[in-house]
Amino acid sequence: MAFGGGYFFGHQSGWDTGHADGYQKARDQEAAANWANTPAGQRAYGLDQLGSLDMLALCKGDGWTMERQKGGTVCFPKLDAKGNLSGWYIP
Repeated sequence: MAFGGGYFFGHQSGWDTGHADGYQKARDQEAAANWANTPAGQRAYGLDQLGSLDMLALCKGDGWTMERQKGGTVCFPKLDAKGNLSGWYIP
């Protein structure tokens, strides 16, 4: 009898844990989908489709530099050695 009760409670605990994990993942996906439908999410998607999101987010344009200021990192587009300035496409 103890084995049956242990099996039931262990099974129920596993079921509850799996159900809670699945529910949290669904909530996370719903939040991501909601953000993706905002104007900011659409702009980020457009930048990604044009191949510009990583360049912008990682400050990887030609001649760009990063500096620490006021506890954060700032990206400064500057002229490269040839006098060229890179940028990104706007969706």
